[in-house]
Amino acid sequence: MSETAGIMSDPTRISEIIEIVETMWRLYPDMRLGQLLCNVADNAEVHIWDLEDDTLLREMRGHLRRAPRAIEAGSQID
Repeated sequence: MSETAGIMSDPTRISEIIEIVETMWRLYPDMRLGQLLCNVADNAEVHIWDLEDDTLLREMRGHLRRAPRAIEAGSQID
């Protein structure tokens, strides 16, 4: 069970998450949304069911910082 189980999530995170998911998805338009999210969870070494919003944001931000090199190298989400 999540460490934050039972704690109300901050609704202001929604816009930020949607924006970063859109940015990532545009880098990999051939991926399905579920595939994209599962790859992020795998990189965070957590099961998709246990992927917390802050972990999702941290992993996606990290990837976006590395994205130009990743795209040039032809990699998927790393």
